[in-house]
Amino acid sequence: MFHIAICDDSEYDLQEISSALQGLRHLGICFDETWYQSGRALIDDIAEGEKSYHLLILDMLMDSINGIETAKAIRTYDVSMPILIVTSTVQYALAGYQVNAWRYLTKPVDPGELVREAAAVLKSQEKSDETCYVVQSNGTVIRRVPLADILYFESSLHTITLHTMREDIEFRGAIRDIDEQLTPLGFFRIHKSFVVNLSHVRRLSSRSLVMVNGDELDISRARIQQLRHALMDEAEREHISSHRMRS
Repeated sequence: MFHIAICDDSEYDLQEISSALQGLRHLGICFDETWYQSGRALIDDIAEGEKSYHLLILDMLMDSINGIETAKAIRTYDVSMPILIVTSTVQYALAGYQVNAWRYLTKPVDPGELVREAAAVLKSQEKSDETCYVVQSNGTVIRRVPLADILYFESSLHTITLHTMREDIEFRGAIRDIDEQLTPLGFFRIHKSFVVNLSHVRRLSSRSLVMVNGDELDISRARIQQLRHALMDEAEREHISSHRMRS
């Protein structure tokens, strides 16, 4: 299920865009949509970490805070969310590229063109999700974190903390589900409380390991031998990958 946000201070335009998007269903694309009639409401949802979208369709000309100001604020919280700008005048189109917009469409929006662009965005997002860990809260996607950025997951009761070099993200979940999902992707459960990214392990001892950020984590005695084999396999994969890139 894809999540699409539409932000436009005109209810008529919201309805028109929403109606046009129904063409996605004929392509077999399942989605839901959330309407915003002000950029501020959208920014607040993104800033609070309560919402994340596979696609944002954003009006350029809005009262109080315009589309570019809205997009710039959103980019401080989410640098990768695809933004499709709709505008009534082409003179503002170039400004959209300042915020890494997917592209712009002029109003009145052509339904066929909107569906083609939206479908292309969602297809690219589907591929992106394969290399990201999708953090959810109550069934709502709140963040997508590239697997390469993740150091390790830590479990405490029913709370999971996802650790990266830059930040920690907390959410409700079960460590066993993370283990099952990510072990085939270069992660390993070293302890009942930890699942680590093998590519970010700096040093291994008999009872603990040290991550590249200096965090020292306990290792379950029953898992130490499997962990050594997993680290060797990961090192071999990285060597092969590096060799292919040089070739």
